[in-house]
Amino acid sequence: MADATKRSFLKRLFIGPATLITTAVVGTLVLITASQVVLSTEPEFLYLLLGVYPIVYAGTVAARYFFRGDKLAMKVLSDEAESRVRAAEAELDSLDRRLTRDSDQRPEKFLRDLRALRGRLVRQDFFGGKQVSPDMLSQVHELFGMSVNAIRRTADLYETSQSLATREARDQMMLRRETILAEVGRGVQQLAATLDRLQQIAFEDDGDEMHLLTRARTELDHSLEVARRVEERMREMVAPSLSEQALREGR
Repeated sequence: MADATKRSFLKRLFIGPATLITTAVVGTLVLITASQVVLSTEPEFLYLLLGVYPIVYAGTVAARYFFRGDKLAMKVLSDEAESRVRAAEAELDSLDRRLTRDSDQRPEKFLRDLRALRGRLVRQDFFGGKQVSPDMLSQVHELFGMSVNAIRRTADLYETSQSLATREARDQMMLRRETILAEVGRGVQQLAATLDRLQQIAFEDDGDEMHLLTRARTELDHSLEVARRVEERMREMVAPSLSEQALREGR
Protein backbone atom coordinates (compact mmCIF):
# COMPACT_ATOMS: atom_id res chain seq x y z
CA MET A 1 0.00 0.00 0.00
CA ALA A 2 1.44 3.38 -1.00
CA ASP A 3 2.11 6.01 1.67
CA ALA A 4 -0.77 8.21 0.50
CA THR A 5 -3.11 5.22 0.51
CA LYS A 6 -1.98 4.24 4.02
CA ARG A 7 -2.62 7.78 5.25
CA SER A 8 -6.09 7.74 3.74
CA PHE A 9 -6.79 4.31 5.29
CA LEU A 10 -5.66 5.43 8.76
CA LYS A 11 -7.59 8.69 8.49
CA ARG A 12 -10.80 6.83 7.72
CA LEU A 13 -10.08 4.28 10.44
CA PHE A 14 -9.38 6.78 13.24
CA ILE A 15 -11.43 9.87 12.35
CA GLY A 16 -13.78 8.62 9.67
CA PRO A 17 -17.51 9.41 10.04
CA ALA A 18 -18.36 5.77 10.80
CA THR A 19 -15.85 5.64 13.68
CA LEU A 20 -16.86 8.97 15.20
CA ILE A 21 -20.61 8.44 14.87
CA THR A 22 -20.41 4.92 16.33
CA THR A 23 -18.35 6.22 19.25
CA ALA A 24 -20.78 9.06 19.92
CA VAL A 25 -23.91 6.89 19.73
CA VAL A 26 -22.60 3.92 21.71
CA GLY A 27 -20.84 6.13 24.26
CA THR A 28 -23.99 8.18 24.82
CA LEU A 29 -26.15 5.07 25.23
CA VAL A 30 -23.70 3.63 27.77
CA LEU A 31 -23.62 6.97 29.60
CA ILE A 32 -27.41 7.22 29.78
CA THR A 33 -27.81 3.60 30.84
CA ALA A 34 -25.16 3.84 33.54
CA SER A 35 -26.64 7.09 34.88
CA GLN A 36 -30.11 5.55 35.19
CA VAL A 37 -28.82 2.40 36.85
CA VAL A 38 -26.60 4.07 39.42
CA LEU A 39 -28.72 7.23 39.90
CA SER A 40 -25.77 9.20 41.15
CA THR A 41 -25.01 12.85 40.51
CA GLU A 42 -21.66 12.93 42.31
CA PRO A 43 -19.05 14.82 40.24
CA GLU A 44 -16.56 11.96 40.62
CA PHE A 45 -19.08 9.55 39.13
CA LEU A 46 -19.91 11.89 36.24
CA TYR A 47 -16.20 12.28 35.46
CA LEU A 48 -15.89 8.50 35.48
CA LEU A 49 -18.78 8.21 33.05
CA LEU A 50 -17.13 10.67 30.67
CA GLY A 51 -14.21 8.25 30.51
CA VAL A 52 -16.53 5.89 28.69
CA TYR A 53 -16.01 7.73 25.39
CA PRO A 54 -12.26 7.02 25.02
CA ILE A 55 -12.89 3.37 25.84
CA VAL A 56 -15.72 3.10 23.31
CA TYR A 57 -13.61 4.94 20.74
CA ALA A 58 -10.70 2.54 21.20
CA GLY A 59 -13.06 -0.43 20.96
CA THR A 60 -14.67 0.96 17.81
CA VAL A 61 -11.31 1.49 16.10
CA ALA A 62 -10.13 -1.98 17.05
CA ALA A 63 -13.38 -3.61 15.88
CA ARG A 64 -13.31 -1.78 12.54
CA TYR A 65 -9.67 -2.72 11.99
CA PHE A 66 -10.03 -6.43 12.80
CA PHE A 67 -13.49 -7.06 11.36
CA ARG A 68 -13.77 -4.53 8.53
CA GLY A 69 -10.17 -3.60 7.82
CA ASP A 70 -10.05 -5.43 4.48
CA LYS A 71 -13.29 -3.87 3.28
CA LEU A 72 -12.13 -0.43 4.40
CA ALA A 73 -8.84 -0.88 2.51
CA MET A 74 -10.70 -1.96 -0.62
CA LYS A 75 -12.98 1.07 -0.31
CA VAL A 76 -9.97 3.38 -0.04
CA LEU A 77 -8.35 1.81 -3.12
CA SER A 78 -11.65 1.97 -5.04
CA ASP A 79 -12.20 5.64 -4.16
CA GLU A 80 -8.64 6.51 -5.18
CA ALA A 81 -9.10 4.71 -8.51
CA GLU A 82 -12.36 6.57 -9.14
CA SER A 83 -10.65 9.85 -8.26
CA ARG A 84 -7.87 9.14 -10.76
CA VAL A 85 -10.43 8.30 -13.44
CA ARG A 86 -12.34 11.53 -12.80
CA ALA A 87 -9.12 13.55 -12.93
CA ALA A 88 -8.08 11.83 -16.18
CA GLU A 89 -11.49 12.43 -17.75
CA ALA A 90 -11.41 16.08 -16.72
CA GLU A 91 -7.96 16.43 -18.33
CA LEU A 92 -9.26 14.81 -21.54
CA ASP A 93 -12.28 17.15 -21.53
CA SER A 94 -9.90 20.09 -21.25
CA LEU A 95 -7.80 18.76 -24.14
CA ASP A 96 -10.93 18.26 -26.24
CA ARG A 97 -11.93 21.90 -25.72
CA ARG A 98 -8.40 22.99 -26.58
CA LEU A 99 -8.47 21.02 -29.85
CA THR A 100 -11.62 22.76 -31.05
CA ARG A 101 -9.88 26.13 -31.26
CA ASP A 102 -8.76 25.53 -34.85
CA SER A 103 -10.70 24.46 -37.94
CA ASP A 104 -8.99 21.05 -38.26
CA GLN A 105 -11.43 18.52 -36.82
CA ARG A 106 -9.13 15.50 -37.05
CA PRO A 107 -7.41 15.83 -33.65
CA GLU A 108 -10.65 16.00 -31.66
CA LYS A 109 -12.11 13.16 -33.75
CA PHE A 110 -9.08 11.00 -32.98
CA LEU A 111 -9.35 11.87 -29.28
CA ARG A 112 -13.06 11.07 -29.15
CA ASP A 113 -12.48 7.80 -31.02
CA LEU A 114 -9.80 6.85 -28.51
CA ARG A 115 -12.09 7.63 -25.59
CA ALA A 116 -14.86 5.57 -27.16
CA LEU A 117 -12.45 2.65 -27.62
CA ARG A 118 -11.33 2.87 -24.00
CA GLY A 119 -14.99 3.05 -22.97
CA ARG A 120 -15.55 -0.27 -24.76
CA LEU A 121 -12.60 -1.82 -22.99
CA VAL A 122 -13.68 -0.95 -19.44
CA ARG A 123 -17.18 -2.37 -19.91
CA GLN A 124 -17.61 -5.37 -17.62
CA ASP A 125 -19.03 -7.56 -20.40
CA PHE A 126 -16.35 -6.67 -22.96
CA PHE A 127 -14.65 -10.09 -22.73
CA GLY A 128 -17.83 -12.06 -22.08
CA GLY A 129 -16.56 -13.25 -18.72
CA LYS A 130 -13.30 -14.64 -20.14
CA GLN A 131 -9.94 -13.67 -18.72
CA VAL A 132 -7.40 -11.65 -20.66
CA SER A 133 -3.87 -11.29 -19.30
CA PRO A 134 -3.28 -8.06 -17.34
CA ASP A 135 -0.16 -7.30 -19.38
CA MET A 136 -2.25 -7.11 -22.56
CA LEU A 137 -4.68 -4.71 -20.92
CA SER A 138 -1.70 -2.70 -19.67
CA GLN A 139 -0.40 -2.52 -23.24
CA VAL A 140 -3.76 -1.24 -24.47
CA HIS A 141 -3.81 1.48 -21.81
CA GLU A 142 -0.20 2.39 -22.57
CA LEU A 143 -1.03 2.72 -26.26
CA PHE A 144 -4.03 4.89 -25.38
CA GLY A 145 -1.86 7.17 -23.24
CA MET A 146 0.82 7.51 -25.91
CA SER A 147 -1.80 8.33 -28.54
CA VAL A 148 -3.33 11.02 -26.32
CA ASN A 149 0.13 12.50 -25.75
CA ALA A 150 0.67 12.60 -29.51
CA ILE A 151 -2.63 14.43 -29.97
CA ARG A 152 -1.61 16.89 -27.28
CA ARG A 153 1.63 17.49 -29.19
CA THR A 154 -0.35 18.42 -32.30
CA ALA A 155 -2.12 21.11 -30.27
CA ASP A 156 1.26 22.38 -29.03
CA LEU A 157 2.59 22.55 -32.57
CA TYR A 158 -0.49 24.34 -33.89
CA GLU A 159 -0.45 26.94 -31.12
CA THR A 160 3.28 27.50 -31.55
CA SER A 161 2.89 27.86 -35.33
CA GLN A 162 0.41 30.69 -34.84
CA SER A 163 3.03 32.71 -32.99
CA LEU A 164 5.81 32.31 -35.57
CA ALA A 165 6.74 35.35 -37.60
CA THR A 166 7.32 33.88 -41.08
CA ARG A 167 5.06 31.77 -43.26
CA GLU A 168 7.92 29.39 -44.00
CA ALA A 169 8.38 28.63 -40.29
CA ARG A 170 4.64 28.14 -39.83
CA ASP A 171 4.48 25.76 -42.80
CA GLN A 172 7.35 23.69 -41.44
CA MET A 173 5.65 23.47 -38.08
CA MET A 174 2.35 22.41 -39.62
CA LEU A 175 4.14 19.80 -41.72
CA ARG A 176 5.51 18.27 -38.54
CA ARG A 177 1.99 18.33 -37.13
CA GLU A 178 0.68 16.51 -40.22
CA THR A 179 3.24 13.76 -39.74
CA ILE A 180 2.10 13.19 -36.16
CA LEU A 181 -1.59 13.29 -37.10
CA ALA A 182 -1.06 10.65 -39.79
CA GLU A 183 0.61 8.35 -37.27
CA VAL A 184 -2.13 8.96 -34.70
CA GLY A 185 -4.81 8.12 -37.26
CA ARG A 186 -3.12 4.83 -38.10
CA GLY A 187 -2.69 4.09 -34.40
CA VAL A 188 -6.39 4.64 -33.68
CA GLN A 189 -7.36 2.29 -36.52
CA GLN A 190 -4.91 -0.35 -35.28
CA LEU A 191 -6.16 -0.07 -31.71
CA ALA A 192 -9.78 -0.45 -32.89
CA ALA A 193 -8.85 -3.57 -34.88
CA THR A 194 -7.01 -5.05 -31.89
CA LEU A 195 -9.96 -4.45 -29.55
CA ASP A 196 -12.26 -6.08 -32.12
CA ARG A 197 -9.95 -9.07 -32.10
CA LEU A 198 -9.93 -9.25 -28.31
CA GLN A 199 -13.71 -8.96 -28.13
CA GLN A 200 -14.08 -11.88 -30.55
CA ILE A 201 -12.44 -14.08 -27.93
CA ALA A 202 -15.72 -14.14 -25.99
CA PHE A 203 -17.42 -15.93 -28.89
CA GLU A 204 -14.72 -18.39 -29.99
CA ASP A 205 -13.80 -21.89 -28.81
CA ASP A 206 -10.49 -22.52 -27.08
CA GLY A 207 -8.51 -23.25 -30.26
CA ASP A 208 -9.59 -20.11 -32.03
CA GLU A 209 -9.25 -18.17 -28.79
CA MET A 210 -5.53 -18.90 -28.55
CA HIS A 211 -5.07 -17.91 -32.19
CA LEU A 212 -6.88 -14.61 -31.65
CA LEU A 213 -4.93 -13.89 -28.45
CA THR A 214 -1.63 -14.54 -30.19
CA ARG A 215 -2.58 -12.32 -33.10
CA ALA A 216 -3.86 -9.55 -30.81
CA ARG A 217 -0.67 -9.67 -28.75
CA THR A 218 1.44 -9.43 -31.90
CA GLU A 219 -0.58 -6.45 -33.11
CA LEU A 220 -0.26 -4.74 -29.74
CA ASP A 221 3.49 -5.27 -29.64
CA HIS A 222 3.79 -3.83 -33.14
CA SER A 223 1.51 -0.88 -32.36
CA LEU A 224 3.47 -0.03 -29.21
CA GLU A 225 6.76 -0.22 -31.07
CA VAL A 226 5.41 2.16 -33.72
CA ALA A 227 3.99 4.48 -31.03
CA ARG A 228 7.35 4.61 -29.26
CA ARG A 229 9.11 5.49 -32.50
CA VAL A 230 6.53 8.22 -33.13
CA GLU A 231 7.07 9.56 -29.62
CA GLU A 232 10.81 9.68 -30.22
CA ARG A 233 10.28 11.52 -33.51
CA MET A 234 7.94 13.95 -31.77
CA ARG A 235 10.64 14.83 -29.26
CA GLU A 236 13.06 15.41 -32.12
CA MET A 237 10.51 17.56 -33.94
CA VAL A 238 9.41 19.62 -30.95
CA ALA A 239 12.95 20.43 -29.81
CA PRO A 240 13.80 22.41 -32.97
CA SER A 241 10.39 24.06 -32.81
CA LEU A 242 11.03 25.34 -29.32
CA SER A 243 14.49 26.52 -30.36
CA GLU A 244 12.98 28.45 -33.26
CA GLN A 245 10.45 30.08 -30.98
CA ALA A 246 13.16 31.01 -28.47
CA LEU A 247 15.25 32.60 -31.19
CA ARG A 248 12.27 34.54 -32.47
CA GLU A 249 11.41 35.83 -28.99
CA GLY A 250 15.04 36.80 -28.40
CA ARG A 251 15.10 39.15 -31.38
